[in-house]
Amino acid sequence: MLDPSFNTSNKRSATETAQVIGRFTTDLTSFNFPDSTTIYWRTRFSNPTANETNEWVTSSFTLIPNIAEGWGQYEADQLDNASITGVSYNNLTGNWEFIQSTTPISISTFGADHPTFTYPDIEAIIGGIDFLVTSNGIDPFCKQNTLNAIAFDKESGDPYVPFQGATIDVFNGEVCGRLPQRIYNFEEDDLITDGRLQFLIDNMRDGDPIVLFSIGSVAYSNLGPIQSTLNSLGIGTTVTSLTDGQPVIFFGKKGDAPGTAIEIINDGTPTPITQQALQLADNVLGSFTSGTIRTSRIGPALDWQSYSFNISEEANDTYSLRVLGVDQNGVATSLPTFERSRAETIDIATIDETTYPSLELEFAFQDDIDLTPPQLNFWQIGYSLPPEGILQSESALVSSFQEGEPIQRNFLFYNLSGLDFQDSLSVEVTLINNSGATQTSNFNIAPPAAGDSTIFSTNFGSFGFDGLNSLVVNVTPRENEMYSFNNRLTLTNLIDVQADQTNPVLDVTFDGTQILDGDIVSPNPNILIRMRDDNPFIFKNDTSGVNLSLKLPGDESVFQRISFDDPKLSFTSASESQDFEITYQPGPLDDGLYGLRVQAADEAGNQAGAEPYEINFEVINTSSITHFYPYPNPFSTSCQFVFTLTGSEIPDQIKIQIMTVSGRIVREITQDEIGTIRIGNNITDYAWDGRDEFGDQLANGVYFYRVFVNSNGQSLERRATNADRAFKNGFGKLYILR
Repeated sequence: MLDPSFNTSNKRSATETAQVIGRFTTDLTSFNFPDSTTIYWRTRFSNPTANETNEWVTSSFTLIPNIAEGWGQYEADQLDNASITGVSYNNLTGNWEFIQSTTPISISTFGADHPTFTYPDIEAIIGGIDFLVTSNGIDPFCKQNTLNAIAFDKESGDPYVPFQGATIDVFNGEVCGRLPQRIYNFEEDDLITDGRLQFLIDNMRDGDPIVLFSIGSVAYSNLGPIQSTLNSLGIGTTVTSLTDGQPVIFFGKKGDAPGTAIEIINDGTPTPITQQALQLADNVLGSFTSGTIRTSRIGPALDWQSYSFNISEEANDTYSLRVLGVDQNGVATSLPTFERSRAETIDIATIDETTYPSLELEFAFQDDIDLTPPQLNFWQIGYSLPPEGILQSESALVSSFQEGEPIQRNFLFYNLSGLDFQDSLSVEVTLINNSGATQTSNFNIAPPAAGDSTIFSTNFGSFGFDGLNSLVVNVTPRENEMYSFNNRLTLTNLIDVQADQTNPVLDVTFDGTQILDGDIVSPNPNILIRMRDDNPFIFKNDTSGVNLSLKLPGDESVFQRISFDDPKLSFTSASESQDFEITYQPGPLDDGLYGLRVQAADEAGNQAGAEPYEINFEVINTSSITHFYPYPNPFSTSCQFVFTLTGSEIPDQIKIQIMTVSGRIVREITQDEIGTIRIGNNITDYAWDGRDEFGDQLANGVYFYRVFVNSNGQSLERRATNADRAFKNGFGKLYILR
């Protein structure tokens, strides 16, 4: 644990099994670690699933007695997540060192009169790559009879362009070679008239290396005006003393004294100098002279307290420290009030933690002389940590709901820290159907105390969200937590809504009774259309999907739609205790045959039937009544009486007399016993059990019965039927057969 490589004898490890939060406990006091010991720890999944990584996640903390909580970095290994430029840490020396590099270069060229070599034989190989490409057909050629320059970054050792041309490389005649082009290709006018080499040097930094080499025939006798330019690169040769057409290679640095550069102008052979071939094989040594160390984000904090650091420096070192405030959007702003270069402890309590809930620290340094950076021994920030919570779902299983049923899932926000949340927490829950439809709910929940949880539930309507759905839950505390990613949960396809595909049932009654096709009804019927839906969650509350049509007498083929604006029509919305109902009172109706057609759909769009409900009925305004017929006849245990009543009024007096064949009355049945009577076809509620007035059972045999019907003191008109031949002088027969 004392080594970030986890190879020490103090290493402790364990495998924990947990649903969401695992805990590992160890007693650090038993190790007797000295003050300011840094402990490293790491975690990973022991058996990762397909969507999980098996990479270690490493962190650290430092044991310092009697120190306030906060953040600190005391070892270089604790800066793994920091932004570091220009330096690296040497574990052998225990020091920060400027990064150095070695870039091998090989330059080959020849004189204008060389008898064997041709242009393709010229090379400018840097780091194993030939930057002077001559034959691949892609990268532009370098012009002949030119002096060519390649500048190098003194820190990285890489070739670079100190200034960019007005156009891209392939259209810029000043540069050439492999893309991206790094070779400046100067003709005589570029050097003398336009001063392009001087412009190149002006844009280089002091100490940047540079290589100059010739291609083809260069008229050195004309280059006197650039002698001082060449001298500024450490080149001491008098350029006009060179023979026109001879090859040259110079390797110097900007700002070096004349004569310090490497000058290759003669290969020592007795051949004419314009026929010689030259080669430079050397290294560009790069070394950073400045650098920065910038921490990752520190915080968030409930309050800021102090900033401390310790830096070891030498005479030629320069450095500065910056404190940067990071706002809620992650934007960092330098806070000049807290910039220091020497003070070791700074009071930062005036930094507003609401404006800047997090901080970053930056250490910038430079040493151009000794090339040894100042050493950052430690830096630390004292602040109060906020509480930390994690969002969990009570279940990871699929929940099924009937369409219309409220979608409820339970969640808990667990406070795993030792501090109480002080203010309510904001919750946003979004339900996303696989079709793309969404619902969003926002509400607040109570703040959980340290080690406690706040449980809450979602509540969405499922109507129109059939199929698989996902829930996205996000909890936002008022306090700024260190980790917010664990405040968000996405339950993908864990909400299954079963679509409502059950057809509702229509029940149509006339004056409270279901009629048969062709039945007679009152001229003022009360038509009640009731739609029953088995879904207890979706209630129909409007007339969409409902159509009523009426067919009038004399036009047996045309149904006329009934508008819901008709004052004779009204509806009642469905509820938990009420079916959806339509009441239609079309009367008074004229005599004739009518038809009623009803089609209705529930709130989910399910039709009550594949075809509309349709019934025919007859209206007869004249008050009349048919004979009463016993049913069944003969009977053994009981019989009821069937008859048809027309008109709009119910008779106020009805009596049935039952007598023997000798004429003796054995039983009278009154209207009160007969029960409810309606216009149309009737069957009495009362069933005669074959007993006399005294309750004695009558013997088997034939009996006569007669019916008296009066309305408003007048005998009601008899309506003739095909069965009237069973009556003689108003008497009918019935048979008891047990």
